Amino acid sequence: MSEKSNLKLIAAALGAIFAVSLVVSPAPNASDNSFGMTELSKGGYMIAAGTAKPEWDAETYIRQGEAKSHEGDYEGAIADFDRAIELKPEFAEAYYKRGNAKSNLFDFEGDYEGAIADYSQAIELKPEFAEAYYKRGIAKSSPPDFEGDYEGAIADYNRAIELNPDWAIELKREFAEVYYEWGIAKSNLGDYEGAIADFSRVIELIPERAIEIKPGYVEPDYLEASYLYSWRGRAKSVLGDYEGAIADFDRAIELDPNGFFNTEAHYYRGVAESKLGDHKSAEADRK
Repeated sequence: MSEKSNLKLIAAALGAIFAVSLVVSPAPNASDNSFGMTELSKGGYMIAAGTAKPEWDAETYIRQGEAKSHEGDYEGAIADFDRAIELKPEFAEAYYKRGNAKSNLFDFEGDYEGAIADYSQAIELKPEFAEAYYKRGIAKSSPPDFEGDYEGAIADYNRAIELNPDWAIELKREFAEVYYEWGIAKSNLGDYEGAIADFSRVIELIPERAIEIKPGYVEPDYLEASYLYSWRGRAKSVLGDYEGAIADFDRAIELDPNGFFNTEAHYYRGVAESKLGDHKSAEADRK
C-alpha cells in the first residue's frame, strides 16, 4: 500500500474518533445534575449526551419534569408531565408528580383543584398509593379563606397512615393543622362548641411548650399550644364559660410568658374577669 493511501486511512480514522468525541461529550457550558440529564446554560434540558432518542419515553419526560420542579420551573414541569401522560395514560406516578407541581404554582399559592384531580387519578390507577393520599390531604386543607375540605383531608391522612403506619407520628402536625383550620372556620361560622372541640384536638396533638430558638426569643408558630389555649379561651368566653376561659388564658400565658401570643391572652382574660366581677384583675390584665 502506498504512503499516500496510508495517510488517507489515518486521516479517516482520526475523523471518526473526532466525530465520536462530539457525540459523547457534554454540551458546552453544561453541568451534570442528579437526574441523569444535562442541564444546558440556555435553560433547556436534554438526556445525557450520547443517549438521546428521536422520541422520548414517558419515564424520560418524568425525569425532566422532576428536574424542572427542582429548579422551580413548575409550568415547564407540568408540560413534561402532560407529555408523559400522553405517552403512558395509565402512569400513576406522572399524575402524582404533576399534582405536586400544580400545588406549587402561582408563587406557591397553588392550583389545588388541579392538584386534587391529579392525586385522585393517581389513586384510581394505584389504590394503595399512600403518598398520593397524603398529598391530596394537604391540597384539600390548603385553599385560603377556610374553604378547604377538612373532613376529606382528615380521611386522606387516615388512609395514608393505614397504608403506611410509620407515618403516624410524622403526620401529627398535618392533622393538627387541619383541626386548627377547622376550629377557626367554625369560630367564624359561630359554631363555638365545635371550635372548642377542634382546638382541644390540636392541643392533644402538639407539645405543650414553645420552642426557644435562642435565649429570650421564641419562634412564633400558630400551632404552639399557647396560641391554641388562647383561641379556645375566646370561644369559651363567647359561650359564657368565663371560668373555663380564664383557665385557658392562664395556661396560654404560662406557656408563653414573654412573647408573641400572651398580649391577646391578657386582654381576653381581662374581659372574662370583668364578666365575673373581678375588675381589679381585669384592670391589671389590660395594662
